[in-house]
Amino acid sequence: DLPGHRDGARDADGSWWWRQPRRRPRRNLLPHGEEAERLLQDLQARHMIRILDVMIAKSFLRIFMLFVLGAPLLFVVGDVVENVDRYFDRGLTLGEVALAYVFILPEFISWSFPIAALIAAVFTVHSMTQHLEVMAAKAGGISFHRLMVPLLAMGLLLTGGGLLLNEIVPLAKRRSGQILRSEQPGRQWRA
Repeated sequence: DLPGHRDGARDADGSWWWRQPRRRPRRNLLPHGEEAERLLQDLQARHMIRILDVMIAKSFLRIFMLFVLGAPLLFVVGDVVENVDRYFDRGLTLGEVALAYVFILPEFISWSFPIAALIAAVFTVHSMTQHLEVMAAKAGGISFHRLMVPLLAMGLLLTGGGLLLNEIVPLAKRRSGQILRSEQPGRQWRA
């Protein structure tokens, strides 16, 4: 053994140097004390807000979908009652009238979007207020305006959906009109 040679070098305690792990000074990478408590509270608050956002969005969508699917049926019933005599005077069968109303359905759904969103927002906030969820959130440090963010986000998404639905309405309306006037499906209005 040569004293400075790598194969035979020993430490002061007599152990071989390559068998000893190199010791680095330990640094605590995790926060501790008050900083750790503050970070934990922030994480819990963010997680709680996400849960609250999902709960508010689900409540809103449940009411919205109920109205969006229910209101067009009322529009169909009202239109059928008003026009049933004209349809049968033209000699249309029940199947043709039903098919025409299937094509009119996108228009009725687009009519119900704004009022459905309004009713869903009012009923969601009313339900949260009645069950003291708004008060509990405010006591937890969440403002009322922050609670309404999911409703605003859902409103923006539904606006986009309504705009896409309005692209379909003219085509469906034309097809429905052709059926109700006993025209050929390929015939254009200018021909």
